[in-house]
Amino acid sequence: MATMVLAGALGLSSCTSGSDADEEYTGNLDPVGFSQVAIQSLKSNATEATSNSPLTQGFMVSLWKGFATSSQQTLMDMYEVKYLTDNWTGSYSWSYVGTTADGFSKEQRQTYWDTNKMPYRFYALTPYPTDVTGFVLSDTQLTLPLSAQFTYQTSTNGNISEGREDYLPAQVERQASGKDYDVMIDNGTKQINTGSTTLNRSVALPFHHFTSKVRFGIYTESIVSTEEALPVTDIVIKVVSDNFATSAMGYQANLSTGDMLSGSFTQLTRQNGVVLLTTDSSNANDNNILQANKDTKAYMMRCPEGLLQIPQSGVMLTISFKVGSKEFTDIPLTVTEGDETMTSFTWNPNTLYTYLIKVKDLVKADIECTATIEDWDYIYATINTDLEK
Repeated sequence: MATMVLAGALGLSSCTSGSDADEEYTGNLDPVGFSQVAIQSLKSNATEATSNSPLTQGFMVSLWKGFATSSQQTLMDMYEVKYLTDNWTGSYSWSYVGTTADGFSKEQRQTYWDTNKMPYRFYALTPYPTDVTGFVLSDTQLTLPLSAQFTYQTSTNGNISEGREDYLPAQVERQASGKDYDVMIDNGTKQINTGSTTLNRSVALPFHHFTSKVRFGIYTESIVSTEEALPVTDIVIKVVSDNFATSAMGYQANLSTGDMLSGSFTQLTRQNGVVLLTTDSSNANDNNILQANKDTKAYMMRCPEGLLQIPQSGVMLTISFKVGSKEFTDIPLTVTEGDETMTSFTWNPNTLYTYLIKVKDLVKADIECTATIEDWDYIYATINTDLEK
C-alpha cells in the first residue's frame, strides 16, 4: 500500500475580511484547510493512514467546533469543497470559499481555527451531490435520499457486472492535543496523524465504503503429477439464502448513537438466491489448479479484486464445480472457528471478505470442500464511482 499522497499546494484562499469570518472569531489568522483527502486503506497494524491514491473530486463537509460541549457551534453546514488544479504549476488545492457566482452551491465563507474550542468534528461525503435535496449531514443524522444508489456485482466467466456505490463517507475528530482520529476505525481510537500535532494544520479526510467486497479463491494441497491431475472447471458460486439484498436506494444513520457506517440502507431490492460467480471450462487452461497448491496461490476465479456487495447478514453460499468429468453440485461453503461451523455469513461495510476453498484431493472421488474467511479492514479494488484507479 502506498502512503497517502500529500497535497502539493494546500493553502486555500487568503484570509478574508472580518465580515466573512466566523462569528466567534478570536483573532487566529489560520484558515481551516484540507489535505491528504483520500480513499481510506487502513491496515490493522498500521500507525498511519495509507491509500492507493488521493481523492481528486469534490466533497460535502459539515464542521463543528467545541463538538459535544456546551459551546458547540456549526461552522460549515454541508459546504461544497472543490478540487482545483493549477495547470501552470502542477499544484492542487481544496477550496470551499466563494459564492454561487464562483460555481459553489451556496455562499460559503472562510473558516478559521479557534484553538480554544476543541474538539473539532468533520463529517464528509464524496462526491458532492449534483442536487442536495433530501441530503442531511448534521451532528446527529446522516440521510442519503433515494437518488443515492448501491448495486451488487456478479462475475460471469470473468466479466464483472457494473455494481455501484454513489457515495463514500468520512468522519474525523481533532482533539485539543492536535491529534486527529478516524471516528469510523476502532471506535474512534485510530489516530491518523502520527507525524504532527499542530492544531492549525490542514485536515486529512480518509473516506470509507458503505459497501462490502467479497472474493473467492480455490486451491488444493493434493500432491499429484501433471499426468494424474484432473482439471477443476466450471466453478459456480451461488447465494442460496432468502431475501438476499442486491441493491438499495438511500441510506440513514443516527450519528448520535453510532458512526456513518452503522446505519441502514433503504428501499432494498431482494432476491431469493443469485449466482455471484461462474467460470467456464477454459479456466483449467488459463490457471490450472495444480499451480494453486496452497492458500497463498489460490486461483482467484478471474476476479481477484472482489465483488461489490450490499452489507447484510444471513448470507449462505454454495459452490459447484467439475473435476475431470465428475460433477460436484451445490456444496455448502462452511467456516470453522474453534468448535463452531458456520454456513451463514455477515458482510459488514468497508470490509473485504476472502473465501478460500480448499479441495482436499483432486484424484480421489472423496473431495471435501472447506472455506475460510479473511476479514480485511481495507478495500482496494476499483469500483465504478471512478474514485479509485
